[in-house]
Amino acid sequence: MDDLQFREAQERRMTELSDFLKKYKSNHEVYHDLMPRRIREILLVATVYDAFVLEHDTPLSEVIFGGYTQLNLATAPRITSVSSTDEAIEKLKSRFFDLVIVLSRTRQMAFRNLSQRIKEIDSRIPIFLLLNDNADIGFVSENTYLLESFDNVFVWNGNSEIFLAIVKYVEDRLNVANDTKLGLVRVILLVEDSIRYYSRYLPLLYKEIVKQTHNLIVEENLDKMRQILRFRARPKVLLASNYEEASKIFHMYKDYLLCVISDVSYPREGTLDELGGVKLTKELLVINPNLPVLLQSSNEGNAQPAISAGAEFLDKNSDNLNDDLSRFFHNKLGFGDFVFRNNAGQEIASAHTMPDLMTCLEKIPIESLLYHASRNHFSAWLMARGEIQIAQIVLNAKPTDFQTAEELRKFLIDVGHRIKDLQVTGRVIPFDEFYFAEGTGKHVSRLAEGALGGKGRRASFVNNFLNNSQIAEMFPEVNIRIPQTAIIGASEFSDFVGRNKLGTFILESKDCAVLKRRFLMGSLSPDLIRQLERFLKKVRYPLAIRSSGLLEDSLSQPLSGVYQTFFLPNNSPYSTLRLNHLMEAIKLVFASV
Repeated sequence: MDDLQFREAQERRMTELSDFLKKYKSNHEVYHDLMPRRIREILLVATVYDAFVLEHDTPLSEVIFGGYTQLNLATAPRITSVSSTDEAIEKLKSRFFDLVIVLSRTRQMAFRNLSQRIKEIDSRIPIFLLLNDNADIGFVSENTYLLESFDNVFVWNGNSEIFLAIVKYVEDRLNVANDTKLGLVRVILLVEDSIRYYSRYLPLLYKEIVKQTHNLIVEENLDKMRQILRFRARPKVLLASNYEEASKIFHMYKDYLLCVISDVSYPREGTLDELGGVKLTKELLVINPNLPVLLQSSNEGNAQPAISAGAEFLDKNSDNLNDDLSRFFHNKLGFGDFVFRNNAGQEIASAHTMPDLMTCLEKIPIESLLYHASRNHFSAWLMARGEIQIAQIVLNAKPTDFQTAEELRKFLIDVGHRIKDLQVTGRVIPFDEFYFAEGTGKHVSRLAEGALGGKGRRASFVNNFLNNSQIAEMFPEVNIRIPQTAIIGASEFSDFVGRNKLGTFILESKDCAVLKRRFLMGSLSPDLIRQLERFLKKVRYPLAIRSSGLLEDSLSQPLSGVYQTFFLPNNSPYSTLRLNHLMEAIKLVFASV
């Protein structure tokens, strides 16, 4: 690539990034369009006894509801139980169901023809056979017409989490095409032909995905609404039971694959291939050498062929299966800390947060930078944290696109700074030292919960407008911004009055001087005091402590001008004195009305 081509590529890449950052909401707007098809109505066909056990021994409704609560999803599916074929058909004719689950003991199966009758009513309804325990698997395997009659077969074994896994699995199948196209959502391919093992593995996989996604959301301190939306971007799980099906899914979603988790032995070209997983691994890694692959087997002798093929290995019979799977997610899929390694794979640094990553990027050796960039580790780490569009930009920026490795380093650091801007520009965010840069005016910080009040709303609106409009480009010679602003929500005032028992005193007091003294004797909440201490560590310039009341701008009874404003030099060398001055000013603003 010559100098002109390189410069054009750089300009094109930065323009793409800038265009995205101007529309900083786009990640969240994308989330709204993910998972449009949901399972809301489930028809459970089971004997009276099995239905009783599900609701009283291990309450199925609680398992489903608990799973959806964990995902911060507002509406869990409704389950309707019937105990006969005729009842099932009658229900299906009277209202729509998204999913039918048939729970049956094979020796007493009274529902063998049910799937055909359901398909005659609506061929689009997914129908799953749920076996009672592992003893029934052999009968189904010998009678292949049962496998052909249902969309898939799972085994219960008394673990009600399989129901939630089935619901998520069906939703993933329904939404994967939409979600990968619109939101670049990642896909986990599970290749397993054993009913027993994929029935065990799917609940584990979904539990791990939810846990890892939840950990990232907690770290980012997102509000409830954005937590719900972020969960929609979790990786989707697709299940294949033979070599050809796995290969087909891989080629269909190869640009979105997060990893492949595969058995070693399963059917290939119609017959059982004892090393089918090893052969699949080799085929996939030729196309995508950086694809994380986890091969698992109950035969420990398969460990060496798996590792030689370039995969990780997991013993199916391990007592620590959950922990082993969790380590794979952390170390290979970008959910844990970003671990910087050299060409020999040795750890040389690690980053827990985006600021940590940017610090490490400035210091790590060139060989480590190229090691991770060439394996798409940076984009995977960003994708796991929900930075969908930026992850795609980083993924498309290959090391060969840059004239030198230092240019690549500069680009990645610049992306980190732009992500910082993306996360805060024009928003009201909880106070964070990392984002509170002196004089930037990019965002408004919230020091305590509650309504913003009149001035707080206006400051937030103007800040949002200035940062998301073309006004700066219209007047490039002028720096137009609001002062660096932090807001104490209105709830702190009402809590202050209640905590210090000032309600009656306020109503009865006739002397303003006495009232001020009583307010100054009161205590602010411990959480606010901690936030003020953190705030003052970053702020050494003069402060104006102003009111922001709920009724300040009321048309019928405006309170504008009633509250006092206090100015603080904030220049004492003693942090305790500066904190006391700030707290006194806040209490006097509270008292001034």
